[in-house]
Amino acid sequence: MKSRITVELVLLCVCVMLSPFVSFPSFVKSCGSSPFSACVNNLRGIESGKEQWAMATQQRSGATVAIAEVNQYIKGNSTPVCPVGGTYTYAEVGRDPCCTIHGALSAPHLSPTEQHAQRKVTAGAALVCALGALLFVLVVEGGLWAIHKGRSEPTHAGDGMPRAR
Repeated sequence: MKSRITVELVLLCVCVMLSPFVSFPSFVKSCGSSPFSACVNNLRGIESGKEQWAMATQQRSGATVAIAEVNQYIKGNSTPVCPVGGTYTYAEVGRDPCCTIHGALSAPHLSPTEQHAQRKVTAGAALVCALGALLFVLVVEGGLWAIHKGRSEPTHAGDGMPRAR
């Protein structure tokens, strides 16, 4: 009976320790890419506005864009603002708009600052995962050692002696 309780406690500890491993990758991804995603969405809005303007005014591919007129087709009726401080170039009809920091809509890229932030978050994630794995091994090893020895209480790190109460 007591060994069953130990097994249940070990399984509970495993579930609690594995929960950060499930949620942390999503957190890492969202931290590093949200300004980038916002910029790409702004570029999509500019492109959509350009297409609508070109169709409404019957412009052909390669035509020069009237920014004030295109902005009427963009939410807010103005040029969007890059979250990292870049400036947008509308380009001609048929060519992708461009951000000075994130590049063109067809081939966007992270800024050096965003790449550095993403590496820092990834390094932090690796450290958290390593510490969680170490804690997992210690808890499971202690619980399984007690079960193997037929005891109901966990032992010190592998010496087979019950913990003092």
